[in-house]
This record gives sequence, structure tokens and C-alpha cells, in this order.
Amino acid sequence: MQRSFFIFLLFLISGSFFIGRAQAQQSTNIQINGSVIAASTKKPLANITVISKRLWRGTITNELGQFRITTLPGDTLYFRSVGYKTKMYPVTSSTPDETSITINLEEGNVMLEEIEVTIGPDYEKVNRYLRNQKKKPEPRAVVKPAPPKPVYEEKVFTPPPASVANPISFIYDQLSKEGRDRRKLQAILDEQAAVEKVKREQAAQQKYDSLFLDRNKNFRRRE
Repeated sequence: MQRSFFIFLLFLISGSFFIGRAQAQQSTNIQINGSVIAASTKKPLANITVISKRLWRGTITNELGQFRITTLPGDTLYFRSVGYKTKMYPVTSSTPDETSITINLEEGNVMLEEIEVTIGPDYEKVNRYLRNQKKKPEPRAVVKPAPPKPVYEEKVFTPPPASVANPISFIYDQLSKEGRDRRKLQAILDEQAAVEKVKREQAAQQKYDSLFLDRNKNFRRRE
């Protein structure tokens, strides 16, 4: 039983050692130095993007097409640029800790979207801007109240124009009996008209007083 226990302990220690070594190897950083050139001209390419898929970090090539990046085993490097096809470089567990590589990029067709060039303002943007503008409320029309009606109707008395075109007729009218009778009759009619006017004014005043008292009856002082 003690022998079996020692064998089990030996296997446990050996397994832990190999697992730790594998993890240590897996977590070892790999330094990759390289250059990127064009496949057709063999000239170095600058400003090429190099991205690590596993670590999600990257760098770009310099004017000589050279780059340096740190990665891990099992990673994949992507080389991208406008006008060239994307190329991948797998990093395996057998890759040395410091490796130098050369990447050849092939030219690719880049399809650009159709662009419409117009001279002048963009009417669609102008119309959208106008639609989004809030309309200002229109000012309300000021309605002036009607002027109050007068309680008594005002009448303008216009005396008849004196006719002195014929002095003889004027003297006869002033001195003859017919003229005096006509003036007396006119005076009586004017007096009657004045009395009727006073009566109308009194009636209107009484009507106004009654309406005023009726409307303001709630404001009477309580005894």
C-alpha cells in the first residue's frame, strides 16, 4: 500500500511539473521582427497595419517597411492596407522566441462607391433643416373694445341759415302780422319740442338708474 502511495505521489509531481512547463511555454512572449514588401515590385511598404488577433494590439511599418511586435503562441497576425489583400501569419508554439519574417502583399482591387458631386447647396439637407425648425407662434390680433355708447343721444342743433337776400321781404316778415304769427307758432312748436326732449331724457335716465341698481344689487350694504 505504501508503494502504491509513492507511485501515485510520483505521478502527481510529474504531472504538475509537465503542466507548469507547458503553461510556462504557452505564456512565453514571442518577439517578431519583420518587413513587408510588395509582391510585384519587391519594394518595402510603409504604413502597413500589423494587428495581433489574440492580444488585439498592433503597429505599423516604417518607411523601410520594417515592424516589431510582441505576441504569444497560437496567435495570428493580420497585415492590412488600402489597395492590398489582407494576409495572415499564424504564430505556433514551435515559433522561436525571437523570429524574423518577410511578408509579401499582393495588390487588390478596391471598389469605391459612386460619388455624386453637386455645385450649390444640398437641398435635401436644407429641407430637413427647415422641417426641424420650430415655427414661431403667430402673434394674436389685438381686438380693441368698441367705444361705449353714450347714455343720451347727442344731437347737434344747426340753426337754419338766415336769408337776407331780399331786404324788403325780411323787413315785411319782421313787421307784418303774418310774420309775427308765424314766429309765435314757431316758438310754441320749439317749446313743445323742448318739453318732449326733457321727458325723453328723464325716461332714459330712469331706465339707466333702474338697470344700474339691478346690476349692483349684490353690493348693497347689509343692514
